Amino acid sequence: MEYKRIELCVLRNADGSYTEMTYENLLRLYDYRSRFFITLGSFLLEVSEQAYRDFQRAERRERYLQEKTQGIGGFITLEHDFPDHTVDVEETSVNEIMLEQLLAALYELPQKELALIYALYFEGKTERQLSDETGIPRKTINDRRRKILGKLHKLLENQK
Repeated sequence: MEYKRIELCVLRNADGSYTEMTYENLLRLYDYRSRFFITLGSFLLEVSEQAYRDFQRAERRERYLQEKTQGIGGFITLEHDFPDHTVDVEETSVNEIMLEQLLAALYELPQKELALIYALYFEGKTERQLSDETGIPRKTINDRRRKILGKLHKLLENQK
């Protein structure tokens, strides 16, 4: 694990305003053990206890998903936002099930096919960009993409 040097700390004051200080001053001037901080790059930001717990939960979830996807090169991660109570629960459940089925189908693809799908759909690269990067003709990339999508379609139909 790589550690970054903390350059700046942002502390929350009692009146809701914030104060910036160096990490060394934080250690010297404040009893920081009873406070909650999250690390953002090379900054420490003081947050409420609930915000800290939510942040840690999201971090643990992301680590779990990364470990789960290591078998396919760590390409795919799910990102969950905080719940929106205005969203239809049934629709959300159906979407989650469909996403799980798609991920299961993606796990069945060979590494090269998954890399192509990842570059086109997860990284947002165009076939032309991918062709320039790999030296593979654009038409070949297009044919492979269509073949892989057909394969995914069949895999998803077989899951039902």
